Amino acid sequence: MSRWVIFLPISLLLSNLGCSPDAPRPASAAEAVSSKNRFDISNLKLQEGTGEQMVWQAVAAKATGDLQQTEVEELTVTHKVEGATNTVVLKAPQGKLSPLTHDALLNEATVQDSFERSMKMPTLAYDRASETIEGSGPVEIAGPGFSLTAAKLNYQLKNGKLVLSGPIQGEVLLTSSNPQSGR
Repeated sequence: MSRWVIFLPISLLLSNLGCSPDAPRPASAAEAVSSKNRFDISNLKLQEGTGEQMVWQAVAAKATGDLQQTEVEELTVTHKVEGATNTVVLKAPQGKLSPLTHDALLNEATVQDSFERSMKMPTLAYDRASETIEGSGPVEIAGPGFSLTAAKLNYQLKNGKLVLSGPIQGEVLLTSSNPQSGR
């Protein structure tokens, strides 16, 4: 019983110290670990490979977050397809980037590729491992001889294949480099 008598006044004293309505609540262990791993970085640069061997790079003016999910501003991602000549450059004023997986979810994004195509879309999901881009629209696509809009876009970076879903509208100009005369 004497053990409880000593403990009771100490616990009452301690509980009175922490029960102010304006006092900040103590952080949980998970919140403490999470806030410990958070960062704010200016001029972020992440890269796979160096020099001519560089296959992926992300550069952002500002990054805030942790290793799982990072809010970025003024992001440029350069993706060189291994074993091919296609290089894809994604740009966006804001979005989310995973420093671990290199996946990104971007807003008001543009995409340029080695096939001289330019794509603009309100939202873009980039999956680094599968080398795909999913865009939702309206998506605007322009390239040599065509200008299109679509509701959705699926872009396979490895082979440059674009799959558009509709409605799809636009203009395609077919030009012949070898005109046939006399017909």
